Amino acid sequence: IWTDVDGVLSADPRRVPEAAVLKECSYNEAIELAYFGAKVIHPKTMVPAIASSIPVFIRNTFNHRGKGTRIYRTSARTLHRKSCVAGFSTID
Repeated sequence: IWTDVDGVLSADPRRVPEAAVLKECSYNEAIELAYFGAKVIHPKTMVPAIASSIPVFIRNTFNHRGKGTRIYRTSARTLHRKSCVAGFSTID
């Protein structure tokens, strides 16, 4: 999916200037991020990909060299990776 950001970000960059692009996340993590306000992807957009276990890549139209974010089906190999979406909080 080509969009105007470099990938799925760790936080809202308007509120958290240090927000970083996530290298990868699972379908469930992406859906949860979208539920809590991430505008980069809508959960229903991923339904066909999830049904067929097709990875989704989020990349920036204006930054072709950026690696973006890979959204994929969790497997035994990726279940115990070192980084994942672990929690949410809001700053007002």
